[in-house]
Amino acid sequence: MRRNRKGFTLIELIIVLAIFSIIMTLVMSFIDPVAKIMKKASTRERTAAYVDNIGEYIDNSLHYAKFMRVYNGDFVDPTNLSTAIPEGVAVQNLIEEAYNGALKYNSKANKQSEKFLPLQGTVRVLKFMNEDVDKLEKGHVYETIYHFAAGNNVLDSNGDPHPDSYAAQVSIHDPKTEENIPVINSEHYEDYCYYFKSGYYTLDQLKDPENYSDPGNASKSFALKNRVYYSSLNPMLYAADADGVVDDVVTIRPNTDYCINVISYKNDEPDNMVVAKYKGGGSTVDVPVFKSPAHMDAVSMYLPNISSMSTNPDDPVYVRFKRKANGDKQVVNGKTVFEPVSAKNTTTPFFEYTATTAGKKDAIYIIFIVPDEVRDTNINYN
Repeated sequence: MRRNRKGFTLIELIIVLAIFSIIMTLVMSFIDPVAKIMKKASTRERTAAYVDNIGEYIDNSLHYAKFMRVYNGDFVDPTNLSTAIPEGVAVQNLIEEAYNGALKYNSKANKQSEKFLPLQGTVRVLKFMNEDVDKLEKGHVYETIYHFAAGNNVLDSNGDPHPDSYAAQVSIHDPKTEENIPVINSEHYEDYCYYFKSGYYTLDQLKDPENYSDPGNASKSFALKNRVYYSSLNPMLYAADADGVVDDVVTIRPNTDYCINVISYKNDEPDNMVVAKYKGGGSTVDVPVFKSPAHMDAVSMYLPNISSMSTNPDDPVYVRFKRKANGDKQVVNGKTVFEPVSAKNTTTPFFEYTATTAGKKDAIYIIFIVPDEVRDTNINYN
C-alpha cells in the first residue's frame, strides 16, 4: 500500500525563513546592548587594572625609602624654589645631606688607612611626566639609577674646607643602559594616557562648567559637548570647621606618609585631558579636567623607614671619623676614633618642594634611597 508523502511547499519555507529572521532580529536587538554593556564593563575593569598596576609599582618602589625628596615641576635649590638645578646636582645634594662623611668597612684591605672607605650605594629617581619634555613622553613613568660614594664635607677652625674634604661622587649606574628607563608596560598606553598629581585629591564630576574657561577660548566658559561627562581634579578637604566652612585642605603629613594620584583617560582625542582656568573660588587657578571615561587611584603610602627615623632620632644612621674643632681626625692611643651619626644629625628624611621657576614643567620628580641599596650603614667600628 502506497502512502502519500507530502513535503513543505515553497511558500511555507519562505514564511518559516521570514519568521526565523524576525526572531533573530529580536534576539540580536537584545544581545547588542548586552554586548556593549559587557564591553564597557570590560573597558572599565581594564582601565582600573592599569591604574592599579601603576599605583602598585609606585607603592612598591617608595614604601621602604629611607630618604626621599619630591620635586613638583622642576629640580630646584632647596633654599630658593625659583632657581632650577640639574638633576645630578639634586641627587648629589641629597647624598651629601644624608650621608656626609659616611664610611663602610673594607675587611679585605691590608692597610689600616684603606679599611675605611666612603659609603657606597644606589639612588633612584622616578619621573612622572604630565607633558612631553625632551625625549620623555607625556603620561609615562621613567626611572634613572645613580651609583654614589659618600663625600666628606669637613670645615676647619675658620669655616673653610679642611684638606680632608671631598665631594660625593655620583654617576649613572650603568652607562650602557638608557638614562631614562620606562618602567610601565607599553600595553598600558595603547588606548589610555595618565596624569599624576602629588597630594590628596578627589576626581569629581564637573558641576559648574560656567566657572571653567574653555581651553580653546579663555574668554568662554567650559562647554559640555555631546552630553559628555567631565570630571575635575580637586583638593581633598577636611570636614567643616567650627565656622561651618570647609576650607582646610588635607596636606601630606611629613615623615609619615605620601600620596600620589594616578588618573587614566582616553588618548584618542587631544581634549580628553586639559588644564582649565577655574574662577569659582574668588581667584583663578589651574584645574585638570578629564573627559569620561576617566579613572583615578590615590596611592597613599605609609613610609615606615622615614617614620622610624623621625620617631627614633637617636638611632644610628651611619659611622664617620670623629674630628676635633679644627677638622682634624681624633686619634687615641694611635687609633682613629669613630662616632655614630644619628638621624637627628642628618637631613629631614622626607621633604617636598614645589618649584616656582619660570620654565617649570607639569611633572613630578622623586629622588629616594632605600636601605637595602646602601651598604654598611650601621657599623660599630669601636
